[in-house]
Amino acid sequence: MKNFFSKNTTLIIFTLLIIITIFIMTIDYHGKTYLNWLESIGLKLFSPINRGVTLVADNTKNYLKAIAEFKRMEAENKELKEKIEITYQENTILKEKLIAYDRLKKLLELKESFVYEMIPSLVISREPGNWFNSIIIDKGIADGVEKNMAVATSRGLVGRVVSVDSRTAKILLILDQRSAVGGMIQRSRDIGVVKGSESNYCYIEYLSNDADVK
Repeated sequence: MKNFFSKNTTLIIFTLLIIITIFIMTIDYHGKTYLNWLESIGLKLFSPINRGVTLVADNTKNYLKAIAEFKRMEAENKELKEKIEITYQENTILKEKLIAYDRLKKLLELKESFVYEMIPSLVISREPGNWFNSIIIDKGIADGVEKNMAVATSRGLVGRVVSVDSRTAKILLILDQRSAVGGMIQRSRDIGVVKGSESNYCYIEYLSNDADVK
């Protein structure tokens, strides 16, 4: 056998070349048929896999989009909450300024309606047991406050000074049952004494028998 191959090498090579040439020609002639057949088999085999891969890819894409949209909406919601909080704070500050302005305006009107010198003050504390009995204001002897001075707001009399030190003063409110001040019925001009009560209301007594009271 070895001698046969060695002696006929040229013939064998020539024969192989002829076979290869015929095979190539056959493939070139029937190539489309073979390719279509292989393609059909490949589609049948891999179509379910392709559909699965496509489905997973689409779901993953939608999931990532949903996450991105959620984060965007979360950021917008946080920003809106911050803006609402800022607006609320600004609105609160504005209301406080309007209240302060209204108080100052009424104090100026009150000052113009009195012939006495006015000493503006602020309430800094109240009596712990009963808020209707007494208050402490931030003005004292150094500011010109004296004992038994009247204390009023734009709505009228609220009490009188019962004790005073250098920087603060204690005010007994007219609602306290220990309070008694002169008063007048504005409509009829009848005069009496306004007293406080345990129920934190004021009442007037010592009116004349023919006083016009309604």
